[in-house]
Formats: sequence, structure tokens, C-alpha cells
Amino acid sequence: MNTPRNWFTGMTVENDILRYRYQGCLEHAKGYSPKTVDSHLRAIVVFDQFQRGRDFGTITTDQIISFRKHLLEKSSEATGNELSASTMVHTLGALKDFFHRQSRCWSSAWSPEQIAQRLKVVDAAVTKHAIGTPALC
Repeated sequence: MNTPRNWFTGMTVENDILRYRYQGCLEHAKGYSPKTVDSHLRAIVVFDQFQRGRDFGTITTDQIISFRKHLLEKSSEATGNELSASTMVHTLGALKDFFHRQSRCWSSAWSPEQIAQRLKVVDAAVTKHAIGTPALC
């Protein structure tokens, strides 16, 4: 079955809906500033682009680990140097928060079992045990 795609971004409509709801959660439930909300959403979009728009509901531990490795190898657009540890921590932290909030801020299309699995996946991927490097979050 083909997943509907946003004509503008090329990403899945379901992922767009989840990001939109997450934005509302950050703005209203958490009271984050617009700058912080933008930072969190940017991290989610970077992950979505890395995944080539795959449905967030199908994420595996290997995909999160690949994304983390990608961040470790990526260079900053501003300086051309490696991404700072702070940038990686905030990117992975926003991603982790995104999946954790799935179960707290809105009723999701995912079952409680799927949400629990996604949380395990994200939590495992940002620890040192996932790829043998110091934990970033």
C-alpha cells in the first residue's frame, strides 16, 4: 500500500500530522518559546529527511543508530567542522522527546504497544551501549 505523501515536502502526510501536533504540544502544553519549538521541529525534519520520509511508526533501532552515526560524521553548514556535541545532544534529545510525547500529548494512531516499542528503540539508540561510543543524551 502506498503511503500518502505531502506534495510540497515529499514526506508522508502522517509524519506531517505528527509534527504539527507535536508543535502544538510544545507551544501550548510545555509553553516553549518559538525559537525552541523551531529547534525541536528542525531536528525532527532532519531525521525525517534522513529516513527519506518513511513512516515514523516503522522505525527500528538500526535506523536510529544510523541517524546517530550520520550526525557524528556530518559537518556543520556554518563552519564546515564536525557538529558540536551540543548540537548532537539537542538533536537526539528533541527526537527522543518527540517519541516520548506521542503517548502524553495526544491520542495517536499508534497502539500503546507500538508507542512502547518506539520509546525502547529511541532510548536504546541514544545510549553508549547502542554503538559503543559515549552517550550523547
